[in-house]
Amino acid sequence: MRIKPLSVVLWALSFASLFLAFRTSNEPVPVKPVFSSFPAANPIIFDLSTGFLVSVMLYWLVVWFPDRQRKRLLKRNFQEYYRLFKEDSIGIFLGGCGISYEADLPTKLSDPREFRKYFKEAVSDSQNRWDCFLNGLYKNDRPLKDLLVEMEILMNEVAFVLNNVRIDDRDVFAFFKRLSQAVYRLKNSTPEYDEVKPLSRFVWELFAGWSFIEGSRDTDIVEVMIRKI
Repeated sequence: MRIKPLSVVLWALSFASLFLAFRTSNEPVPVKPVFSSFPAANPIIFDLSTGFLVSVMLYWLVVWFPDRQRKRLLKRNFQEYYRLFKEDSIGIFLGGCGISYEADLPTKLSDPREFRKYFKEAVSDSQNRWDCFLNGLYKNDRPLKDLLVEMEILMNEVAFVLNNVRIDDRDVFAFFKRLSQAVYRLKNSTPEYDEVKPLSRFVWELFAGWSFIEGSRDTDIVEVMIRKI
């Protein structure tokens, strides 16, 4: 977890103000040697210290706490939407292969390891399940249209989060910007080889946890980034 410099400064000033408020108060305090009053300018320092403390308390109550609650709500909603997006998209992949499946299979295949294992399984001498899905797009573009709808909704959801949630981590913010841009570039894909190929590469990276830099990952990078918001 990153330590925010502004939070550190705010806490330091709050403790300093609390110390000065006790020290400059005319009221008796439990530890007199530590909080003995200054001989002069007590009212000025006391008023400044208490004023700052009141301002900080109002900030926590009026700004920080509601903002944190709203951020948690939007983050939970985004996590839930992304889970449904993956399951619905996997259902499209399975349907595009002409596979009948149990209701809990999309949930199981949401794990990148299970997704890779299942769709890399051979269904014939020349192709695996993922090849079967891609080849089916040239014959029936319905799965492609359904997938592009899901991806456009994902793009809109990412844009909503970027516009309504303050993301302090620059790497997380940059990741979701790149994700939104990648989806935008693919939203008008057609069942042509030159357009299906980059779509296939993007979807495989997203669902199978594949990276040209890291290779196969056991975790979903999008889920990891959502948790860091």
